[in-house]
Amino acid sequence: MARKQPTVHVEVVGSVRDRPMYERVMHWKPHIERIYEALGYGKVEVQPTQSAIDEWEELNKKEQIGA
Repeated sequence: MARKQPTVHVEVVGSVRDRPMYERVMHWKPHIERIYEALGYGKVEVQPTQSAIDEWEELNKKEQIGA
């Protein structure tokens, strides 16, 4: 039986620090999911926060306008 899935907040540091938060989350998503599965939590899905999604959408809008 799988353990209860935790709510976890992850701060990404290191080589991807200068990227938007959404890119950082998506970069580490598969690694974090595998770690929690190995710890016995079953299938865990990592999702970016709404603020990271909003930041990403705003950056994309600026790029489209500038293109």
